[in-house]
Amino acid sequence: MKYKRSREKVVYDIQTIISDTSLNQFDKFLLIKDKFLEKAEWPTCGNKYWYVDSYGTIVDEVWDDCEEEFELKAFGNMFRTKSEAIRARDKIREVLKQ
Repeated sequence: MKYKRSREKVVYDIQTIISDTSLNQFDKFLLIKDKFLEKAEWPTCGNKYWYVDSYGTIVDEVWDDCEEEFELKAFGNMFRTKSEAIRARDKIREVLKQ
């Protein structure tokens, strides 16, 4: 089942972490969460973005809050411009050639 990332999901994640971790780890999580929320301002519904698919093709899409898009963003495979995506693909190729 697909779900949209929501404030309720973030709250659930925080509650799970509180029950499963020490306070020190929770403090670290809060710092990460704050950075995520700052970066979460982009993209919003309707924003165009680019990513590198498994064949190395640069693909453009429009953000609509689906699970796959959150996974792309979390992995770092989401770019504001086509040229950023091309540079990332070129770096990936260099690493794979080694």
